[in-house]
Amino acid sequence: CIACRQLNKLGPLLVRGQQHVMADPASAAGTAADDSTPSEPVSFNRVLSIQSHVVHGYVGNKSATFPLQLLGFDVDPINSVHFSNHTAYPGGFKGDVLKGDQLLTLLEALKTNKLTRYS
Repeated sequence: CIACRQLNKLGPLLVRGQQHVMADPASAAGTAADDSTPSEPVSFNRVLSIQSHVVHGYVGNKSATFPLQLLGFDVDPINSVHFSNHTAYPGGFKGDVLKGDQLLTLLEALKTNKLTRYS
């Protein structure tokens, strides 16, 4: 997908179903990155979840974040879309789609602030 190609510019990517998780090789190895020390404590239970979001219903990040938190994960959700409801409703849906450059802006800010250390 377009988001995966954009993410690959920033670092290795693990894809699990509809959930995209950016992995930092240094954190996976249990070592600090060569260029700097993270500005927050490193948790090896951190997930970057890039999925859809709906106001009504439970899909994507709205359904994934809370269960992952219950399992002890610190979840950083990025909503790839923000829709009123699931797209299968007969009356349609309204909302916005996150553009590739907007996603890159968010990810670059996370990287600049040394917040991309995901397990």
